Amino acid sequence: MKVMMILALLLVQSVHEDTSTVYIYRNKKLIWGSAIEPPVYVDGVEVARMDNGRYFAVRLKRGTHTIQSSNYQQTTVKLDLELGETYFVRIDLVSDVGWGPGRGRPTLVQPQVARTEVHKLRYLGADKIRDAQAERILIQ
Repeated sequence: MKVMMILALLLVQSVHEDTSTVYIYRNKKLIWGSAIEPPVYVDGVEVARMDNGRYFAVRLKRGTHTIQSSNYQQTTVKLDLELGETYFVRIDLVSDVGWGPGRGRPTLVQPQVARTEVHKLRYLGADKIRDAQAERILIQ
């Protein structure tokens, strides 16, 4: 029994040793855009709808990945992930015309700034997760 538990722990550890964690979040806004839920794409696959004042995390393998929040190319963050590192991407709402519905714009944020911002947020609800490969989304 003890050997089985140790093997299970080693397996879980080895699964996560070849990945990095990317936190994707959206700061809470009280008025403009609070009801808008822009999509979040990782490597072209929609993984979630970003709710106001929420965050989620995704595990990704080492290498180059993209985070996008609309189908506009200028709204893409390209990440070159290193093993075991943690990255933070904030989704901000922007409008091309200054009014009306906004779209999401991802921005890579420095860890010391992002940790302060994420600390104030709540985890994204499971009903907002859209990823077909949900095992890479860290459910809290």
